Amino acid sequence: IIPQGIVVGDEFFKDDRSLSNKEILAKVDATIKNKQYVGTTCPSVSDYFEMFKKYRDSDIISLEMSSKISSGNETALNAAKDMLKKDNIYHFDTLTGGIGGTIIDDYANKLVKEGKTVPEIITELNKIRSLLFTTYYVENPLAYIRSKKYAIDVKK
Repeated sequence: IIPQGIVVGDEFFKDDRSLSNKEILAKVDATIKNKQYVGTTCPSVSDYFEMFKKYRDSDIISLEMSSKISSGNETALNAAKDMLKKDNIYHFDTLTGGIGGTIIDDYANKLVKEGKTVPEIITELNKIRSLLFTTYYVENPLAYIRSKKYAIDVKK
């Protein structure tokens, strides 16, 4: 897993489990109360490059958070692939986030353990992705609204 960055007010840290969920939520709540910025950043090109470099002799299926909510992952992935000049890195847009991504990740790991080939894994992941529909409840949407990572359907 390549952790994304979390920006909470003036602080930046990686979502790498160095802080507990409780600590993160406390920071976010305090920051929102002070009307400061809360947001996320995609992993950097160097984050991808370092991870891909570790597994350069293997096929790599990179499962990405939905391109509909994270625009930077595709750029970072392509940059890392170009830097390594390898054809063994396969990008898979999960078209989801949160628990949907976890379900796809768990299923991909199961398929790898079963000895499936990359094309077989991608075919199966496409099937399961089409069955997933993830919704979220946001108790306090202020940070989400300020992030502008949403679409508004205006009907006239």
